[in-house]
Amino acid sequence: MEKELVTLHYGTNQPPTRGGSPTGLVSKQDEKRIDEQKAEYAQTGGKHGEKPPFYATAEGDPEAIVEVCQENVNDWIRSQN
Repeated sequence: MEKELVTLHYGTNQPPTRGGSPTGLVSKQDEKRIDEQKAEYAQTGGKHGEKPPFYATAEGDPEAIVEVCQENVNDWIRSQN
């Protein structure tokens, strides 16, 4: 694992099961879009072409991600022995 190669993948390719409102209701419009489509729209800026940062890392995040991943891989290897 190398911190420069961490890839984030958003979504499960499914429509939402719960809305973002306090009631949790999913609107008809939200039912039409899967989560990966929404992530792509947010990343590309949609029809206006503005690209807001969707994923970002701060100083120290790459190292922390690698550390957590390595710990989980080590735990899994130990569980297989």
